[in-house]
This record gives sequence, structure tokens and C-alpha cells, in this order.
Amino acid sequence: MKKPTGPQMTPVPIDFVYAMWGKVSHFIKLATDTTGGRFTEKDVYDDIQRGIYVLWIVVDNDDIIGALTTRIAVYPNKRGMSLDWVGGSGLLELIPMFHHVLEQYARDHKCSYLEGHGRGGWSRKLRNYGWKADHIVYNMEL
Repeated sequence: MKKPTGPQMTPVPIDFVYAMWGKVSHFIKLATDTTGGRFTEKDVYDDIQRGIYVLWIVVDNDDIIGALTTRIAVYPNKRGMSLDWVGGSGLLELIPMFHHVLEQYARDHKCSYLEGHGRGGWSRKLRNYGWKADHIVYNMEL
């Protein structure tokens, strides 16, 4: 069997999350560190184990270069897939390779749209794939 070349993205079966976590938790920590203490990577791990999130890894050759989570978001009138925690090296540049994978996964799970949470820099790249900024969240520490 021929070994894949170039970056690959795949969901991690829940039975393997524990074994993978030491190799990917620092990527998730990059994302949780932007929450002002509202979440930690341990919170995300616990939610993966509860089945709230699916952990995905991005591998280039034999190196893990990023990780992200998805979850199914069910609202009264729509079902979507949310990308909540994304961290890694050069993931913005890899969007063209992986966007279709996430779209197909969402369709396979009966979702009618994708949503994501992230910093402003994602807007410029995602715009090329039909994404639009929906709202801005403001906060103030007390």
C-alpha cells in the first residue's frame, strides 16, 4: 500500500484519544489560551471523552502539525457542524486541502451548514470558501 504524501487530516476514534492526547494537547492549548481562562485543554479533553467534540489531527509525513475539534450543533430549526478549537502550525494555509473533508463530514452527519469560532485572521481565508462573519463577541473582565 502506498503511503500518502503531503498533509492529511483525520478524525481520531474516541478509543484512541487518550493515547493521542499527549501528542496534540499543546495544539488545543493554543486555542484555549485565547479564552481568558474560560476553558483549558483539560476541559476540551473531558468534552471529547463525553462525546461532545470529535478530535481531528493534521499529519504531515509522520509529524502531527495540528489538531482541531468539531461538534454537531443542533438548533431548533437547523443542524450544523461547529469547529471550536483549532491549533497548529500553518493551518490557515492548509484550508484548501481540508475544507472539502470537513464539508463532507458535516454532510454525512446531516448538517446543513458549518460554523466556526476563531480570531479575525480566519475571515480572510475562509471568505474564499463561502464563509462570512456572523457576529463579533465582546467581553470585559470585571
